[in-house]
Amino acid sequence: MKKNSRHLSWSSISQWEYDKEAWARKYIDGIKEEPSKEMILGKEIGERLASDPAYLPQVPRLPVFEQELSAKFGNIPLIGYIDSYCPRTCRVKEYKTGKRAWDKKRADKHGQISMYLLMLFLQFQVKPENVDCELVWLSTEERGDFSIALIEPVVPQIFKTKRTMTDILKFGMKIKSVHKEMQEFIHSRACNKVSPQVY
Repeated sequence: MKKNSRHLSWSSISQWEYDKEAWARKYIDGIKEEPSKEMILGKEIGERLASDPAYLPQVPRLPVFEQELSAKFGNIPLIGYIDSYCPRTCRVKEYKTGKRAWDKKRADKHGQISMYLLMLFLQFQVKPENVDCELVWLSTEERGDFSIALIEPVVPQIFKTKRTMTDILKFGMKIKSVHKEMQEFIHSRACNKVSPQVY
């Protein structure tokens, strides 16, 4: 089995840390689980923000949506997509939906932003100290019919967050550690005669 045959994404790291068995089903066995209603709503909102300037005009946007990042940290290939990006002014916006409240402390610790700023440095040599980064939270609520929707009126809560070179290098060390754990897990599965797909 080849190592590093797939790019490592934030969603993979996040899933690994949350539930290793669910990670294995998705990234080793190739079993796709049905997306949650929260995930479906978040995707729909992101797509509409990118395609329709009249939709939620109070939500700040930048010129480029879904900016692809692709880089290597050592021999580990990474991939990611910034929600909204301006390369000229080095500005980044990440959109989040959900019931769990975001605040500045949580935004400052959010690994996805650290990973994206690491990749911006690796791919474009943009220092994290020079990036104007914001996390934009749109709160949601459960409806009586088991659906989920944005709370009206929609008032985006915006949290400015920064990273330093030290921060992104620390996250790079985390990437190495997590990647090693993943490879050991795959090897252990193979030794236990569980046939994994190539990761």
